[in-house]
Amino acid sequence: MKHSEARTATDVHLEAHLAALGACLARLRWSVGREQMALLGAYARLLLAWNRRVNLIARGDEPVLVSRHIAESLAFLATEDIAHGALVLDMGSGGGLPGIPMKIVRPDLQMVLLDAQRRKVLFLQEAVEALQLPGIQALCARAESLAALAEWRQKCDVVVARAVASLSLLWQWASPLLGGQGMLITLKGGDLASEVRALAASDPVATVRLSAPPACLVDPSKGRAIITVRRGAQT
Repeated sequence: MKHSEARTATDVHLEAHLAALGACLARLRWSVGREQMALLGAYARLLLAWNRRVNLIARGDEPVLVSRHIAESLAFLATEDIAHGALVLDMGSGGGLPGIPMKIVRPDLQMVLLDAQRRKVLFLQEAVEALQLPGIQALCARAESLAALAEWRQKCDVVVARAVASLSLLWQWASPLLGGQGMLITLKGGDLASEVRALAASDPVATVRLSAPPACLVDPSKGRAIITVRRGAQT
C-alpha cells in the first residue's frame, strides 16, 4: 500500500511539473501539443524507473527531473539555428538528455544518442522503442571513435552536449563530427569568459556566441548561457 501511495505521489509531482513546463512553452509560443507533453511524461516515468538500477541522473535530482533536466534540455532548442530535418548528435547522452526531449518537441530532427556506457545505451534503446520515436538511434561509442569512421566524420549538422567537460574539450570532440556549417551547442555556467578565451587559444578559427536561455526553462540565478560554437565567421 505504501509503495502504491508513493507512486501516486510521484505521479502527482510529475504532472504538476509537466503542467508548469507546458505553461512555460505556451508563453514562449512554442508549438507543443498534448501528445508531445504526454510523451515527455512517459519518458520521465521510464527514466525514473530505470534510475533505480542504472545511474542515469543523480538520485537527489529525481524530484527536479522535469523542472531542471527536461526543461534545460529544451533550452537547447531556443537557438533558431537548428534547421528543419537537421542531423543532431547528443554527445554523452546518458539518460537521453538533452536528445530525447529535443526530439519529442522537434520531431523533424534526426537524432543520434551517443554514450560510451553500455547500460545507459540499453536504456536509450528501450526509451526509443517504448516511446515509438522515429528518426532516432542510440549508439554505444566515444565521440573520438565515432569521428574516426568515414560514415560519421563531418556528417552531423549539430552536436549538443550538456556541460560534461570544458568548452575546449567539447569542441575538440565535436568538431570532427560536424560538417562545414555545423555547430556545437552546449549549456554552461561558471567562468565562461575564461572558457571562451581557452577555446580561442586552442582553435583561433572557431567563433563563439553566447545567449541567455529562456528564464522559465533555465533558472537565471545560475548564470548559465547557451553557447554556440562554429568554424569560421558566422553569416
